[in-house]
Order: sequence, then structure tokens, then C-alpha cells
Amino acid sequence: MTSDLDGRTALVTGGAGGIGLACVRALAAAGAKVHVVDIDERRTEAAAGEVGGWAHVADLTDPASIDGL
Repeated sequence: MTSDLDGRTALVTGGAGGIGLACVRALAAAGAKVHVVDIDERRTEAAAGEVGGWAHVADLTDPASIDGL
């Protein structure tokens, strides 16, 4: 099955829980390659691992942390 998101890349901030995690799951299910961004390292890695994506630990209130993305 193909989707409009096959081959696309998504970056989801706050992706380790709640609505963000739901978005991560939906995007991955639709075929997107997902980069999960959150401040909690353990949960971010778990979310990325669940969907075969990439984990990025960052505090989006800290400009230096954002530069690392």
C-alpha cells in the first residue's frame, strides 16, 4: 500500500508523549520517515524505536539545543 507520505520526512516536536506521540504514530503509519524531538531522552528514544524513526533530544526553549537539530 502506498500513501501520500511515502518517502516524505516529518519532524515532530513534543513527539515522546500525548498528542505528539499520536502524530508520530500516524505519520509513520502513513509512510513518513519520522524524526522524534523531545526533552525526555528515554521516552524520545522509545517513541522513535517504536516507529523505526530517529530520536533527537532537544529543549526547544534553548537556542543552543535547537542548533543541534
